[in-house]
Amino acid sequence: MAEQLYSRQALGNIADLSVASATAQYPVGTEIETIDNATGQLKRYIYIKNSAANLAAKASSVITLSAVAGAELVAGVPATSTVYILAGISPIAVTASYYFWLQTYGNALTLTANSVTTGNTVKLANGVATVTDESGAAETAKTIGIAKSDCTGAGTITTFLIGKRITI
Repeated sequence: MAEQLYSRQALGNIADLSVASATAQYPVGTEIETIDNATGQLKRYIYIKNSAANLAAKASSVITLSAVAGAELVAGVPATSTVYILAGISPIAVTASYYFWLQTYGNALTLTANSVTTGNTVKLANGVATVTDESGAAETAKTIGIAKSDCTGAGTITTFLIGKRITI
């Protein structure tokens, strides 16, 4: 058997979470968890390749599949899908076709194009890289997380990402 136990991936440096790279520094699909020393809160990330478009910091993204070896998981702008897909937030700005860590769980700063109320769930919408208020606390198939801060109009909020697969 040409397989080995691979239960835990360590980062070369915690700073790797804030750096995108033209070449893969980790195996695509690698997942890691960190704990914020100040709050004790867990965050989860997955290593993927960005699509052919630049990605802004705090932007929402979904993971799509690719047949390209070494780039099987690709970040993309949310698009209508009946298939359940993993979604997350880019903590940094990412150049097109660069590799980076996409956050999928825990507190994250997220862009919104409209007003959001603390305590409401937020979802992704077709064709935009921002979260949208779902106008209540009920979780739906589109829910990516829950708003932990308010925003009037477009801006940035803190969202607790729940790390689940969603539809759009």
